[in-house]
Amino acid sequence: MKFHRMSAWPCLLLLAACSFASAETQPVTQATLSFTGLSGSYTGSGNFTYDDDVQLINFSLSQNASVNLFTTSWASSTVNGFAPVLSLFSFNADPALSQLLAFDAGGVGPSACGARGVDSVLGLCLDAYISIFLPAGDYTLAVTQNDNLPSQQPGGGGTLADGFTRVDPNNPNYNFTAADCGQPTTSGFLTEGAGGCNPRTSAWELSIAAENTPEPSPALLTFSGIAVLSLVRRYRRRNVKV
Repeated sequence: MKFHRMSAWPCLLLLAACSFASAETQPVTQATLSFTGLSGSYTGSGNFTYDDDVQLINFSLSQNASVNLFTTSWASSTVNGFAPVLSLFSFNADPALSQLLAFDAGGVGPSACGARGVDSVLGLCLDAYISIFLPAGDYTLAVTQNDNLPSQQPGGGGTLADGFTRVDPNNPNYNFTAADCGQPTTSGFLTEGAGGCNPRTSAWELSIAAENTPEPSPALLTFSGIAVLSLVRRYRRRNVKV
């Protein structure tokens, strides 16, 4: 398995900021971690270059915590980002041992939106949202675009090494939304809906919020890496249609 990673520096933050700089062409992402009472939180953003990009964020919990992981870039009228997917894995330096714990590809709308915001253009709530209790430990969160799902289901033994459904090592840097919409693959970040294919931006925004349970001391979150990952096969489509 070959990883294509941005250069990054591990960071341990308390009311401070950590920047992740790229040695290549990927965008620089600023990450900020702060603590208020029992809470630890992180907000990050960036841009994809191709539809099949995978953005990884590693984080650690020093204690058991209830954790909410969610994107806001789809519903934001200023960002107008692509429809995102969040996939949560246990962290391991060996991707074959990094177990898939949960993933979410957004609601449809409006009845299935839950805590997600609704996009004002298409009336869809395609931001991803995961709410989960996690024991103390290390984790990896993956951001992908809609239809680029984990190749295995949670609980089925899936790992990070299994890859994502629209990542093909024989055809990397692939704008699959353009191909799905019958347009030149030089155009990416399209979402099917409202009777056609609608252009979106390459932007993603996400937040991670943790609250310790039941210990009274603060959850300590450390964010230590962002990567772009090219993995294995694709074999499934999941387009949103209205």
